[in-house]
Amino acid sequence: MDIQQQQHQTQQGLDEEMAQAECMQWRDQCYICAMQGGDGGHELYTCHQPHSQAARAWMIRVCQQVQYAPYSACFSCGMPQSICRGWEPGHACEYRGFLIPMVAMMLFRPWQGQIKPIWQRWLQGMGVDGQDEAQVVQFLGQAHPNHEGHSQLFTLFCWLRWLCQEIEVDQH
Repeated sequence: MDIQQQQHQTQQGLDEEMAQAECMQWRDQCYICAMQGGDGGHELYTCHQPHSQAARAWMIRVCQQVQYAPYSACFSCGMPQSICRGWEPGHACEYRGFLIPMVAMMLFRPWQGQIKPIWQRWLQGMGVDGQDEAQVVQFLGQAHPNHEGHSQLFTLFCWLRWLCQEIEVDQH
């Protein structure tokens, strides 16, 4: 195994640990409401605040359309199969309702103005037209070429979360 492969494996492990910790913090929580100082004790799906409706609509569309590449994710939640065993017979999905809602909330609020242009450039670098939602959804379901067992959606979540954490630190 060469150094680059070792770096990819190390990053995969760090991403998985971070995602599990973030899930413990944000599952069944509205990140948008919490970051705006409100009551975040509800899911995005049930949030009725006007500032969350674009994220909610995007989340619903993506959940309905995304198709994950084989072995890249639990088909119920999108988490890597190394984290969620929901894909195995007799095992329940533990992370349903976390990954896509969190990505939606990070993209559409509270730092949308800072995040969206960076996200558009990131997608463009991957050869994806960020204005074409069907193309974006198709891309999110693809397997990541360098992170075995990770979908592009999971990679996007990790990247966005690191980015948002940097902004959160700067805001406080």
